[in-house]
Amino acid sequence: MGAGNTKLSKEEINELIKKTNYTKDQIDKLSKDYNEYSSKDKKSGFTESEFIDFFYCRFRDWDKDLLIQLFKLFDTDCNGILDFKEFVTSLYIMTKAPVVEKLSLLFDLFDKDQSGHLEVDEVEKLIGVAVACGTSLGMDYSGVTNYVFSICSAENMSNKKKGMNKEEFIKAASNSDKFCKMICFYDSMGQMLY
Repeated sequence: MGAGNTKLSKEEINELIKKTNYTKDQIDKLSKDYNEYSSKDKKSGFTESEFIDFFYCRFRDWDKDLLIQLFKLFDTDCNGILDFKEFVTSLYIMTKAPVVEKLSLLFDLFDKDQSGHLEVDEVEKLIGVAVACGTSLGMDYSGVTNYVFSICSAENMSNKKKGMNKEEFIKAASNSDKFCKMICFYDSMGQMLY
């Protein structure tokens, strides 16, 4: 059962606290949430479907294909299960990590074909999600659209045929965490998930 994966030694908990800057109380809350969702199918961690259930209610503007891609990025040992450490690390990257680390994750998430460039269809998907998330947080539609277009514009690309590479994306988007907020690494009230 999923609960077994949250039984960490004091050393492992301290390692997570140091790595993520979560407090012991926050780790305990994450453990409770993890156990609630990961015990549904009696497997030893978060399955892809449990991950989707957990995040879909938090990222209402994301489609399930995007959540599947996110799961695959966080399943670092590629075993089809997120253990508790992978789960906590994923939330850290999405919420407390430096903006550059979040943007790197976003790039990898939307670079579905792993070409190293965001092509037109991938940029369109990114823009669609950012606009939906930004407006659901009460941001002005035209302002959100203009901001996202300015980040993903051809002016920021060295090779317009290939699309935007990761370095260009991070450079263009890293001036503020507004972009991360639009992508909904925050809940619908504008607060960080954890």
